[in-house]
Amino acid sequence: MPNECVKCDICTISIAWKIVKELDTHPYLVNCGQCDMFADEFINELKSRGETAREGYSIRAHEEYGPKLPVHFWVEWKGLCFDAEEPRGTKYWWDLPIYARLRRVPAYRDTLRLLDLSVKGGD
Repeated sequence: MPNECVKCDICTISIAWKIVKELDTHPYLVNCGQCDMFADEFINELKSRGETAREGYSIRAHEEYGPKLPVHFWVEWKGLCFDAEEPRGTKYWWDLPIYARLRRVPAYRDTLRLLDLSVKGGD
């Protein structure tokens, strides 16, 4: 199975970079307003390769955890979440780089920390 992982890694990285190149910008900037287009194109590229995926997005976190999070779109495929800055994928959407940056913003820090704890466990 390790070969399948490497193949998957190379596939998603090449897809992500192809889209970023077509958008003629940097992955960080894609996540500052073009993340929905990136997600659509990523899914279309997977479909053209015979794969299926779905779009994930956050408009808000669970209300009991705190303030609404900014809108961000990503792709969920094979149990991982992908966006322009995370072409290898991450298990949890709140581990995407955009949310790592939001953890530095006091208004969102507790919301993301509590989401993390509710799924992963711990303090």
